[in-house]
Amino acid sequence: MGASSVTGTGPGSVDGKIKNSDISLGIGKLIGPKVFAAGKSCLSGSNGIVEIPALLGNIFDYIIILTATTNTPCYVSSSLESSQENKNWKFTITGDSGSYVYWAVIKIGF
Repeated sequence: MGASSVTGTGPGSVDGKIKNSDISLGIGKLIGPKVFAAGKSCLSGSNGIVEIPALLGNIFDYIIILTATTNTPCYVSSSLESSQENKNWKFTITGDSGSYVYWAVIKIGF
């Protein structure tokens, strides 16, 4: 589907509307999964706890992706859960002692 206007405005352009339709297909609806939080943690010993502000929706709507700076694999040893002390969410990473682990919390698309 191409734009019908060189100015980028009007029906059929990239404004998110389809010509002669009430359906909105903006970029937010076309791309499903979205990164909601990301960061880097240095493991103290072989574990590290990551705490993030609570996100919208259910904890089970999110996945965690990890990668480490060492050859030893890292993994989520305690899945995303609500923190009892405050309204944050947290998860535990296990991997090589002292390694940096890059993580991302992604809301799955439907």
